[in-house]
Amino acid sequence: MFRKVFVPLVTLLMGAQVAAGAVVTTYTDKGIFNAALSSFELINFNEYTVNTNFDDATGFTGPNGLSLVGYNGAAKTLTVLKGANQYDWATGSVLRVPYYWNPNSYLQVNFGTPVTAVGFNAMTVTPTGGTFIVTFAAGLNVTPIQVVTSAAPVSLTWIGFTSDTPITSLQIKTLSAVQIGPQGLIDNFQYGNVAETPEVGTFLMIAAGLLFFRTASRRLTVAA
Repeated sequence: MFRKVFVPLVTLLMGAQVAAGAVVTTYTDKGIFNAALSSFELINFNEYTVNTNFDDATGFTGPNGLSLVGYNGAAKTLTVLKGANQYDWATGSVLRVPYYWNPNSYLQVNFGTPVTAVGFNAMTVTPTGGTFIVTFAAGLNVTPIQVVTSAAPVSLTWIGFTSDTPITSLQIKTLSAVQIGPQGLIDNFQYGNVAETPEVGTFLMIAAGLLFFRTASRRLTVAA
């Protein structure tokens, strides 16, 4: 009986260690996202004056080796803006991502120290709203994730992700049906790590150990 149960359990344990691709969870609630984290860095761009530009070659740099570089065919300067009137998101300064009408435009995000959580507020001044496409590094083997922002210019859309595999980089791209810019902006950029939880393999190892001792105990009782 012991071998019939223990051997398949060990086989399952070994198989659980092999992952076909990263498991990425998407969040639309900032509170729930923050509750899942053990630590994070927050950048709200408020310390920068309006129309601050960041160097093409290095882009914006932040704690723990964070790098944000805008590409519009070639490296392009990122700009800090601030909403006003009907386009006031009440968040202070925001960062404009590269213009979307060039198909090669995107924001490259590199993490000097890999993270397992990243999130930000997505905004648009396009009356019809827009779509943010987040593409993770190829090594994670994750399909690009699309998030549609509200058509109301004053709306904030929270986009957050956690991964069971460390994230080294990702790209943020925006799409829209009309050429009104800036179409895509981000704010309250967060990155860090999720709170550690026991892996499936750990649970299986504990279960296998308990089963082993239970069986051994029964054998000793019978022998006595």
